[in-house]
Amino acid sequence: MRRVIPALRYFLVVSTVLILLLTAAAVSLSLGVSRPLYEWIASSALNRDVQIEGPVALRLGTMTTITVNGVTIAGITEATPVFAKVGSAVAQFSLLPLLDNDITLSAASMTDVAVFIDIDENGQGNWPAPGSETLEADRVDGSGEILYGLRATDVHMERVQLSVQDTANNRQHVVFIDALHETLMDDHFQVISRGTLNNTPFETTMTLDGVVSLLDIRDWEAGWQGTLGDADFQLSTSIESLDQIMRSEINVAIHADSANALLQTFALPAIKDGPVDMALHTHQHDSRQLIDIDVQFGEFHIAGTADQDLAALWESGHVALRASGPSLSEFGALWGTPNWPTTPFNIDLEGSVEGSEINVETLQLNSDALTLALSGKLPGYRSLGTGSLSGMIDIPTLSAFSSLLDLPRQLQGSLHGTVLLTRDAGVTDVLLASQSSLLTLELSGRLTPGEGFSGSTMHFSGSSAEPSQWLGILIDSPPALGPVQFSGAATVMAPETVALEKLVVRMGKDVLAAEGILGWATARHKTAISMAVQSHNLRTTLTPWVPSPQFIPSVPAKAESDFTYPSADLVDIENAVMSAATGVVRFVGAASLKESTPTLSGFMDISVPDIQPLFTEFTVPQRYQRPLNLKANIALAPGTIAISVDNDQLTYGSISATGHLSIDLIDNLAHFNWLASAPDLMSYLPAGKSGIDRPPMPMNMSVIGEWKEVSLRLQSLSVESKEIQIDAGGFLELTSLEFISSHLDADININRLSMLNDWLDFPLPDQDLQVTADFDSRNGALVIDTLALHSGDSDLIVQGTIERPSDLQVALDIVGTRLNLDPWVDALRKRNDTKSKRDHRATDNRYVLPDYPISTEWLSHFSANVDLQIDELVGMPRPVFNVQGAFTMGSSGIRIERLSAENERSGGATLTGSLLSRPETAPQFDIAIEGSELVLGIPKAPSEEIDSLPSYEFRSKFSGEGTTTRKLASNLDGYLNVVMGSGKVLNAGFDRLTNSFLQELSETLNPLQNQQEDTSINCAAAFVAVENGKLSGKPAIVVDTPNVKIFSNVTLDLESEHIKAKFKTVPQKGLGFSVSSVFNPYVEVSGTLATPKITVDPANTLVGGSLAVMTGGLSILAKNFVDRVNASGNVCAERLIEANEEMQKRDIKN
Repeated sequence: MRRVIPALRYFLVVSTVLILLLTAAAVSLSLGVSRPLYEWIASSALNRDVQIEGPVALRLGTMTTITVNGVTIAGITEATPVFAKVGSAVAQFSLLPLLDNDITLSAASMTDVAVFIDIDENGQGNWPAPGSETLEADRVDGSGEILYGLRATDVHMERVQLSVQDTANNRQHVVFIDALHETLMDDHFQVISRGTLNNTPFETTMTLDGVVSLLDIRDWEAGWQGTLGDADFQLSTSIESLDQIMRSEINVAIHADSANALLQTFALPAIKDGPVDMALHTHQHDSRQLIDIDVQFGEFHIAGTADQDLAALWESGHVALRASGPSLSEFGALWGTPNWPTTPFNIDLEGSVEGSEINVETLQLNSDALTLALSGKLPGYRSLGTGSLSGMIDIPTLSAFSSLLDLPRQLQGSLHGTVLLTRDAGVTDVLLASQSSLLTLELSGRLTPGEGFSGSTMHFSGSSAEPSQWLGILIDSPPALGPVQFSGAATVMAPETVALEKLVVRMGKDVLAAEGILGWATARHKTAISMAVQSHNLRTTLTPWVPSPQFIPSVPAKAESDFTYPSADLVDIENAVMSAATGVVRFVGAASLKESTPTLSGFMDISVPDIQPLFTEFTVPQRYQRPLNLKANIALAPGTIAISVDNDQLTYGSISATGHLSIDLIDNLAHFNWLASAPDLMSYLPAGKSGIDRPPMPMNMSVIGEWKEVSLRLQSLSVESKEIQIDAGGFLELTSLEFISSHLDADININRLSMLNDWLDFPLPDQDLQVTADFDSRNGALVIDTLALHSGDSDLIVQGTIERPSDLQVALDIVGTRLNLDPWVDALRKRNDTKSKRDHRATDNRYVLPDYPISTEWLSHFSANVDLQIDELVGMPRPVFNVQGAFTMGSSGIRIERLSAENERSGGATLTGSLLSRPETAPQFDIAIEGSELVLGIPKAPSEEIDSLPSYEFRSKFSGEGTTTRKLASNLDGYLNVVMGSGKVLNAGFDRLTNSFLQELSETLNPLQNQQEDTSINCAAAFVAVENGKLSGKPAIVVDTPNVKIFSNVTLDLESEHIKAKFKTVPQKGLGFSVSSVFNPYVEVSGTLATPKITVDPANTLVGGSLAVMTGGLSILAKNFVDRVNASGNVCAERLIEANEEMQKRDIKN
């Protein structure tokens, strides 16, 4: 106003001069020619372009009247190109008072006025700034008097609109004045107006008494009252002067029946409704100005007092306020954040002014959901946006703010910390330190004003003792992880865009680092992040994440990658590399983030210099420790994996492969199509053998098929090499109760099995192997039409059926013309010899009987019936003919219904037995063997005649229970009876035996065998009984030869393997004294089967040597005897009678 008044004065003076010059021309003039002058005056005063588009007129008379139409004041922004428009303005005044610096408007009017105010995010408006200093005039003279006087007797305004766009608070207000009438009669000033505020009607009346000039505020009595909607208000005050206005006594009263109606008028959120009553009273007391305020706004209440020193005014004062309300949510709604907790609260504010500094002693918010206490200093009233506040914050549970922050359950813990806010020069420095059960955080930074806080910077560091809770946001069952520490910095580059600098996360000795641009919402495409992970030990790092970490190498590893976000649902992955001592993995691709079908696809390059570190649980043979390389296109989608390898880009050593593999984890389905080749398999032989001059052996293999959870389809399997040819194909139903479509055809040809020895580390025989298979489905069963095996001079044909009504049931008929076991027995003997040498140190040498587990659990879901017919079985000491057998296996155990065979002298043997499982007890073992006319134990010697060999009669029965072979032996019950007939045995045949029963028997019976071609035997008999693992026989053995008769008593504890045997021999008449003395008359064997010893009785002289035991210690027959006795008669027949009686008793008992 003080800048406009001088401009108005100049405007009127100029107009008066023009009037005087033109008085002679006319009484009523058009001043259009002077429009540029008036526009210049107005533009200079307002510092804004002003245009007068309508006519400018002047009417002369007692009173001078000026009329201006179509005035436009320009704006400063594209949003508001026009600041104000005036349709018509008329002013009537006297010219002569202007010469005395008095402006008296006897009448004035303005119509059709529109003002557009735009307030930006920083609170800066578009209203005009002060104009040119050339239009400035002294506002007061040296005495302080106002130089100009202004009176407006009668002023009318109609149709005036004021529009305010408040961008900072996202609000818009519109004030429309229908009519405004101002009068000034003598010293009484009155303004009456009516209109609407945001469509709410208002009517007001303002009065001023004691007005001499509107520019000279001196001893005025003011009053203002009116209504706004259903609210009414009134204000009264006495103003001594403008500089004493703060010392004036002021009374303000406001009442409304509805707080929400008043909030709606000002475009504010609604609260729980209630009346509004406000009382403000200021008055003087002694030398201080006191202010009392009491406000009831709905259910919110604010009350307090303030005072200031009248002498110092703004430089000394104190204020104390308390506010309370029923809900933080409603309080937050007033400031645009309506989702605060719905809990009652109170706010206490206490502060003081000393000089130019404001001291905020207490600013505290108390509620069940949040406690916030701040204090600090502000530079002064004119710098309320600067200063520093610090304090503490306490949130018992962040779940109370779930509606505001939308926090996941895992982050809804407590929060305690300190906060420091410092603001200066338009920027705010923030220092926050918080601690909770989930997170310890220190954050410092600077918030700068501007769109989206662009330019703001933050530094942060902290730790989390339970990072698994953070991972629970992303995955349902996060693993247990150790504490983590983190630090980093970030800069807000633009709204929704942050530059992440030096983010470092440490977990134990593992480190993750990230930096780059992070965008969200509409700026997601700006994201470009680089990440690197350093693992001190790959197994330790991945142990919480994988079910079998023992298969992961314990080596350091490093992974790094670049991520960009080119579109809303796509992430590009570039330069992804994981490197370790075991190899390098590279990946380039993209991840689609479509919610319905997220995918990951790209090109993967894996390079492993040696596969051994990949296998942590076993040692890869040296010859297989080769490099592995894979270059493949991969695609991952929910539940699916696809790998495609082109141009032999899968290599393992010299082997290369091309193919495709796709896995559907949802439908449990896999498709595969692979082709592999090797230029020379001989290069994979063990060291020392691969260098042998052998021709190369190239091999090609292909396989095409499909695997489902319920079936396996092998479209083709082909292996081609010089020594091996395999062709197979078929379809197998894996889970159905019936075989409907299953079939299998296979041909396998191996020219020399021994060719595989070096690869399999097993001495296979040097002979061929051909296998032909033809399986088909009929009547719900898988029928084995043909399973033919041919190797060397052996042939087997298997036919049968496989059914699966619930568990697998197999019925097989095995027929063979000839089965030669000799090559396989030699192979097993060589294997066992090698293995026994290797395992010698690990063997328990205290025992001879092995301690193997006995179990039938593997038969719980399987049953089989097997019939066996082999015409000739060779490879044993004597050939066996007409081998027939019937076996059953199932959940109850194994039964040998019948197993029989014949020998060359039409003798035969039959075996029956079972190993049956029993609930909650050890398996039960039973076996019975009977044989007659048997020829056993000695390989055929040169010139040996089968008819001259002694025959054997054999009968035994044993039963017991146990979970291991040793426990079974310790409670075994039964008997063994053997009778040998007369015959001759060539002594040369014994030279081929080691640890043989007959060899030791021969050496004991006939010390002179080296001088004889053969040994004649009249008869021999052996009988032992076993009870609860204790073996005994009295006599256990009787032997009758032309030279000597032998008797032996034997006891043996099968649990401890302690043995005691006493022997006595009777040389026959006719040998002579010198020959008879060769035999030791009294011999005792004692000790254990593993460490027996022989002593001579009665002198107890050590005989020496060791007791060779059949099959590793089972032979108990000694070389010498204890006592020489006289005996006559058929000792074998006598022992047989006793044995038969004993066996009969035991058979009846069982």
